[in-house]
Amino acid sequence: QEINLALAESAEINAGEAYQSTLITLLVAIGAGLVISIVLALLITRSITRPLRVVSATAVEISKGNFAIDDLDLKGRDELARLATEFNTMTNSLKEKAQVIKMMASGDFTVSAARSSDVDGLADSLEEMNEALNEVLGSVRIAVDQVTSGSTQISQSSQTLSQGASEQASSLEEITSSLAEISGQSNRNAENAVEASSLAKKAVENA
Repeated sequence: QEINLALAESAEINAGEAYQSTLITLLVAIGAGLVISIVLALLITRSITRPLRVVSATAVEISKGNFAIDDLDLKGRDELARLATEFNTMTNSLKEKAQVIKMMASGDFTVSAARSSDVDGLADSLEEMNEALNEVLGSVRIAVDQVTSGSTQISQSSQTLSQGASEQASSLEEITSSLAEISGQSNRNAENAVEASSLAKKAVENA
């Protein structure tokens, strides 16, 4: 009976030690799992937030009108890589349209913006603006041609008037010269008449 009691006490002690060992092992495993989970969560969060920060910074630059930016380099097959690819496509499309606007501003209205899709409203607006500018430019050219034609006609009329004025001045000079000759001839005739009258008086007196 004493032996059975000793065996029972020994078994109880062994069971207690096994329970403590199992509990410690379980707690260590839980602690290690928590640490690993926290580390993995931080790594995953960092792998997500860092690319999102890059995308956000690039979006801010585009909102400022700065298109001198490089494409996002996010490789992979996950959603972030797809987001980066679509974002690069959008950025390049905006760059092309900004270049088209720059060329229009420099006076080249032969350019056209490439359409990204059938619902590309920006490309539609640029095309409408280009057509409107071409119409305005055509109207301006017509107005310039009309002004040039009017200026030519005015110049021709001025030359005609100038020529007529010159001819009239020449005629006036001829008339003035003729009047001077007539006046001179009249003076000579008057002098001759006076001399003839004097000679007649002398002839009467002598008779």
